[in-house]
Amino acid sequence: MNAKILITGPPKSGKSTLIQNLIKNLKGEFELSGFLTPEVRKNGKRIGFDVEDINSNMKLPLARKGAYSSQYKLGSYNVFIDKFNQYLNETIRPALDKLDLKENKKTILIIDEIGKMELYSRLFQTMLKTIFNSEICIIATIGQKMKHPIKDFILNIPSIKLFKVSHNNQEEILRDIVAIVKNK
Repeated sequence: MNAKILITGPPKSGKSTLIQNLIKNLKGEFELSGFLTPEVRKNGKRIGFDVEDINSNMKLPLARKGAYSSQYKLGSYNVFIDKFNQYLNETIRPALDKLDLKENKKTILIIDEIGKMELYSRLFQTMLKTIFNSEICIIATIGQKMKHPIKDFILNIPSIKLFKVSHNNQEEILRDIVAIVKNK
């Protein structure tokens, strides 16, 4: 089975920065698929989050503050699960099919992040169970304090490699993960 790497840590500890550095270090040598969930800011204030595809850089809104009609809410954020599910079906599912069928195992799925907003999607939950039980190499981030059955499921996989990131250990973890992936 290929590496299953999970990165956790408190908010603002550098999980997303670590993922971006991993992408820089692995791109070219590996075929990467997946997504990032960058903050969206307006006038210096966070107003939401996007889903950004790693390959196409296509962005779509995941959550926004304000007067939106959304069935899903997290704090002051409206979460757009229908758009997220559409992205999963149109972009991630075909990428997974392609990765799973490849004889070349130099492919990695990157998910930044497995969070409360994303987990409103039952489709995403199902995909995560499939991915973590597959031969696909995965690197994902997850909130340190988040409580969810999917997190419990992932953490109970015997082969999972869990890294707890802080501002002091990002470089060391970057080197460790790159070594694991290259020696898989």
